[in-house]
Amino acid sequence: MQDASNAPKGPIGSNPYYRPISDLYRHLPGIEWEFPFVPQVVQSLVMCFILIVLAILFLTIGVASQTSTAFLKLIAEAREHVRGGSAVERSAWAVTAGVYFFVLLPFWAIQFPFAVLGRIWSRFPRALPLSLLMSACVLVLVSRTRPDLLERVRGGVREVIVNAMQLLPGSQLREPGLTPVGEDKQ
Repeated sequence: MQDASNAPKGPIGSNPYYRPISDLYRHLPGIEWEFPFVPQVVQSLVMCFILIVLAILFLTIGVASQTSTAFLKLIAEAREHVRGGSAVERSAWAVTAGVYFFVLLPFWAIQFPFAVLGRIWSRFPRALPLSLLMSACVLVLVSRTRPDLLERVRGGVREVIVNAMQLLPGSQLREPGLTPVGEDKQ
C-alpha cells in the first residue's frame, strides 16, 4: 500500500492536443451563417480539416506523449526507490525501472521526430524551419511521383549554371552540347 508521499501527483500525462481541439470544436457552432454562405462554407471546411488533423495527432502523438510521460514518472519513482531500502528491494526496483524504460522506447521513437522539429522550430526564426520542411515535403513528393520531372529540373539547373559560367570573362568552361545564351549552335 502506498502512503500519500509516494502517490502520483497530478495527472499522469496531459494530451497536448486536447485544448486546441476543444477550443476549435467550441468555435465551430458559433459561425454566423449569412447569405451568400461562401465565406462561412470555406471557414467551416478549413476548421473541419484542422479538426481532423488535430484528432489524428491527438490519437497518435498525443497518446504517445501521455504514455511516455506516465512511464517517465514511473521510472523516476523507481529511481527514488532504488536509492533506499534493502539490496533485494533496490535490485527489484532497478529491474522495474529497466522494464519501464524498454516499454517507453517505442513511444519515445514515435515522439522523437516531432521533438526534433519542435526544437528546430524554437531555435530558429519561424520562416526557416517552415520553408525547409515544405521544401523537403515537395522534393519527396516530386521524387516519388514524377522522377522524370526531377531529372528535367536537375538538367535545367545544370544548364543555367554552365551558361552562367561561360558568360564570365576568361571562362574556359566549354561543354559539348551546351552553348551560352545568345550564341547559336554551329
